[in-house]
Formats: sequence, structure tokens, C-alpha cells
Amino acid sequence: MHPNTKNQLLYKDYNKSVTDLLTKSYNGATKWKLESKLKPQADRFVVNPSATSDGVFKTDVEYLVSQCGANLKATFVPSTSELRGVVSYSHLGHKVEGTLGSDRAYEVSHEGTFQGCIAVHEKFLKNTLEVGVSAAVLPNLHAGVGTLYHFKDKHCRWTASCRYAKAGFTGAVSTNALKTYVTSFLVRVPSCPHRVLVAG
Repeated sequence: MHPNTKNQLLYKDYNKSVTDLLTKSYNGATKWKLESKLKPQADRFVVNPSATSDGVFKTDVEYLVSQCGANLKATFVPSTSELRGVVSYSHLGHKVEGTLGSDRAYEVSHEGTFQGCIAVHEKFLKNTLEVGVSAAVLPNLHAGVGTLYHFKDKHCRWTASCRYAKAGFTGAVSTNALKTYVTSFLVRVPSCPHRVLVAG
């Protein structure tokens, strides 16, 4: 019997904490970013503008439909006239989202959990289909597989990974079609008075 967990981890997020820590872009001393992150209330619009020291300005407009729970979001970048719309809907542990840009680029995705121990995600773009499955096989241990199919050249790439996480430590091992292997870890330094993380 699989261990049951309310917060089942998606396969695509196995290395998210480590990747974010190692690759997140921090603003330099002369760089700044100002943004609003208001959350929409039912049947009301919310406008969230943002600006950077590089002169990039954009505006997000969100609306939450109380009748069905759908979230509507539009993003506009005046400097490039770029417009992007996002529609998302969540229900009983599942989320469906569709994105359409002014350049006709689109994306449809779904993520959800089954029986509290299996999580799946699918992402469909113009030329690719991504699918991932994750399962809680033991307490603190997840295992999963993912595939990425390219429609144009009819090529399929698969990966597999396992992830162990317990208070202050997260480690993962993954393989790309058994040809290459990658390990990652995230450790919190326990004796330090401040929150210090070490990743690799």
C-alpha cells in the first residue's frame, strides 16, 4: 500500500528547490524591480503593474469568476506590444490551464493527484508533449518518470528520478534514458543562527 500524502509532489518539481537556489537571478546593486502581487477576489478585477531598472514595464490584469472558480489573466508589455492571456481552473486536486500569446504561441497543461499518492502533469505545446508521473513509494521518498515527445521529428526522450526529503535535507538522483545521471542535494545548516542553505 502506497503512503498517502495531501501534498503530492509533481515529477517536474523534483529538483525545483535546488535549481531555484543555484540559478535564480538576483538583482545587482544597480538593478531594481518594483512589482505588485495583489490576489484577485471573487468577481473583481485586480491590476498588478511591474517595472524594472532596464525600462521594462508590464501590466497583469486578473479576474476570478466566482460562479465556476476560473481565473482569467492578461499580461501586456507596451514596449513590445506583447499580449498574453491565461485561463486556469482548479477542482478537486486538479488544475487545467491554457495560455495564448499574441504571437499565436499556445500552451495547454494539466496537473493533478490521484488517490493522494500519485501525481501527474501534462503540457501540450505546438511541437511538443510533456508527461510526468510521480508516486510516493515510501515515507519521504518519491519516484517518477517523465517523457518529452517532439512531433516534428517524432522523437521521444524519457527520464526517471527518485527524490528523498526529510527535515533539513533533500536529495535526488535522475537519469536521462540511462545514458547520463545527475544528482542534486539541498541541506540546511542546523547550527547557524540564520537560515542557511547549501545546494549542489
